[in-house]
Amino acid sequence: MTPSLFEPADMPPAGGRVPVPLIAQRLHVGDGATDVLHNVTFTVQQEERVVVVGPSRAGKSTLAAVVSGHATPRSGRLRVAGVGVADVPRGRLPALVTAHLPRGPLRDSLGADVPDAADDDLRHALDTVGAGGWLAQLPDGLDTVVGTGRGLSTVRAAQVALARVLLLEPPLVVLDIAADAIDLEFLEPTVDIALEGRPALVMTRRMEQVARADRVLLMDHGRIVERGTREQLLAAGGHFAHLWRAWSARLRGRPAGAPRP
Repeated sequence: MTPSLFEPADMPPAGGRVPVPLIAQRLHVGDGATDVLHNVTFTVQQEERVVVVGPSRAGKSTLAAVVSGHATPRSGRLRVAGVGVADVPRGRLPALVTAHLPRGPLRDSLGADVPDAADDDLRHALDTVGAGGWLAQLPDGLDTVVGTGRGLSTVRAAQVALARVLLLEPPLVVLDIAADAIDLEFLEPTVDIALEGRPALVMTRRMEQVARADRVLLMDHGRIVERGTREQLLAAGGHFAHLWRAWSARLRGRPAGAPRP
């Protein structure tokens, strides 16, 4: 039988060694006949940025939801900082950053899992990710009821999620912001602030994010079909190499001052 996600947690490593932020083993998501993820296995090491690249419907968002505890796989195992995910307190799960913010008071979106955070802490986190200006314009400040499409653009919703990362200090950051839903070029400096020194799993279709990766996982139809550093994948000459060279060619042919592809 495939081990369950909810098996008893493994003991943290002895001898003072820092546990691996994320270990995913043989994850399957779906009903067995039409799985969205198939036998997905990978790790994210300390201070490592792993970028998952693939087309729409490759399974990236499903993987992000599973890793951050928002979805449950049919089978497989998932360990966060050496602990089985079922035993990880909600506030210590990997932090999911998306461009969607549920409707509710801004204070709750930021500090629900950080009960000791003072208002000054919440404001400082928002200011650090460039949200201080629009926060000052909200009618009720931190108590304003907001949400994606209700007073907040997708960029601002993503800024709130990044500010929450600064407050939570999570063991892993999972970034899943659709390229067609947000101006990622505008947001990239803020993303770098939130991810600095933190292990991260980044879901993307944009090669700009791949250029910043320590390792790359190429997904297609719910499977990891290629993995390695960018240099290793380029040398292998597979599908990733084709995607990278096509993007690089478009970039070289871009007129001066034009937006990146």
